[in-house]
Amino acid sequence: MERTGAVVSLKKRVGQPLALETIHRHLAWQFALGGTRAECRAGYFPKPISRALEVSNDNVISAACARRKADGTRQSQCPQYGFEPCRNLKSMTEPKKDGVIQRRHPHSGPLFHVADYGRKQAAWELNPGRQMYPVLPTLVLATQLPDQVDHLGSCCAPGIPVTLVSSSRLLSTSQRTIPMPIHRRQAIAATLAASTLPWANATGKAAPSDRLNIAVVGIRGRGRALLSGFAQLKGSQVTHLCDVNTEYFPAISRQVADLQGGKVPECVQDIRKLLAIQSIDAIAVATPDHWHALATIWGCQAGKHVYVEKPCSHNIVEGRRMVEAARKYQRVVQVGTQSRSAPHMMEAIAYVKSGKLGEVHMARAFNSQLRRRVPAVADTPIPATLDWDIWQGPAPKRAFNTNRYSYGWRWYWDYGTGDMGNDGVHDLDIARWGLGVGAPSAAHGFGTKLVFQGDTQETPDTQSVLFTFPDSDKVLHFDQRLWTPYHMEGYENGVVFYGTLAYLVLGRSGWRVIEKGNKLAFEKKASFSEKPHLENFVQACMGKAKPNCDILEGHHSTILAHLGNLSSRLGRPLKFNPADESILGDGEASALLGRQGRGGFVIPDKV
Repeated sequence: MERTGAVVSLKKRVGQPLALETIHRHLAWQFALGGTRAECRAGYFPKPISRALEVSNDNVISAACARRKADGTRQSQCPQYGFEPCRNLKSMTEPKKDGVIQRRHPHSGPLFHVADYGRKQAAWELNPGRQMYPVLPTLVLATQLPDQVDHLGSCCAPGIPVTLVSSSRLLSTSQRTIPMPIHRRQAIAATLAASTLPWANATGKAAPSDRLNIAVVGIRGRGRALLSGFAQLKGSQVTHLCDVNTEYFPAISRQVADLQGGKVPECVQDIRKLLAIQSIDAIAVATPDHWHALATIWGCQAGKHVYVEKPCSHNIVEGRRMVEAARKYQRVVQVGTQSRSAPHMMEAIAYVKSGKLGEVHMARAFNSQLRRRVPAVADTPIPATLDWDIWQGPAPKRAFNTNRYSYGWRWYWDYGTGDMGNDGVHDLDIARWGLGVGAPSAAHGFGTKLVFQGDTQETPDTQSVLFTFPDSDKVLHFDQRLWTPYHMEGYENGVVFYGTLAYLVLGRSGWRVIEKGNKLAFEKKASFSEKPHLENFVQACMGKAKPNCDILEGHHSTILAHLGNLSSRLGRPLKFNPADESILGDGEASALLGRQGRGGFVIPDKV
């Protein structure tokens, strides 16, 4: 096998059957290619959805997770995600000079495209799209394998494990991964192969006594990124995996072992049993939002340090309990807003505070995304490998539904915080950091569904919130649209700091300063990695550093998201008292500051 940049080349004989297996957060698909049919042998979708895709030797045909109708014909729209199949895939692909087929996709829906390239070239492309939760790979195949070099590449799916197996027995013969850069809004933004991460550790591990033993709680989505990152750091190792769905343990535990010299992590389904294990030093919490607080509080009470994904809490009361738990039990609790440890972010924030922009009175945090609809789907039986009661945790008890369990949970208030809490909190945190302010004194918010009307999402797809702060002349404006196939200010997400002399635009890939007369003073490009943030957490747990985003900092930034959401939901401004974290003069809003939980998953009044 030959690697060149982001392309993996494989040589196969003409007509040789081949199966492609991808292990992914919510599914394990097996595709067998032989003759004129590609069949999905196993999948995450409910049983009514067909596992078959039709392939033609001469024409481009595509199917979107197709559901079979009673007459045997294929429904043209994906019943779960609502995307129409692409009808002209061949026109969107063109070979480069080096013969590598490049894919242009008009959207990033979870479609399975099957194409024929005249038996001269074959291309497999796994492209889940940058906003999929969960993400389903897009598969591009040729109907026959040519007696030439076939090209396997990825647009934005770094590190999906790919296993080539025999067509007759589907037995694994080798594993390969696709090297691609990391991107935080891609749902599988972490690879599980050491060679595919930019910080792959080539120097070996530290001595066992100098390593932090970490358990990752929630091993899909962001959990995949965290377990991969911590497994490859010199000063840490992943000793345990915890997930409510045992289906993913075998494949992911093997992959973690490959990253850390063969050490296989133990797998535990119930977090309460996990926290009783004394050898664990820290937990990394990558569950849905509604579990962040309880996992962190329990972790601190069990004597574990905690790395918790953003947003740190599901509501304001939970966030305060997390701060109290960290302080009472003297644990390091780091929030996963990785920009706090990015060198170019730190440099830009120092520039903002240097006075070179003049007096900085305002920051605008923007979040421009191209999300997708969440059409209604029927409730289904609970998968045998899933503990649905634990998954629901402190949230209200409801029937199992794939929308709740998979991508859709972010957009239901029971579990998620909308995209203001999901992606927007990164930018809110940067803006608050640069302005040098704490919790706000007021939020004036507007939010609605302009594009996704009629689907099941409860959170807004369009949002604008203005924050003011006590005893401060600073103003923070948050601006969000989830239906834009373009970026603002040259960045998908970012912050603009407005000074009396100049303004600064800051994003994940760099920053620039614009002076009077719209003159570009300078621009700096940068790459982004979460490795420094993970390293900072490990060093903080060992007493060698302070956490770059301590839970109190994360809590103050997450308050912005919670207040913005509350103001948008209620349709009125809210006054907030940062001293006791209460809403003034609004009983309805005050009732939404927290919730008790249920059963054995109660958020404690005192930690």
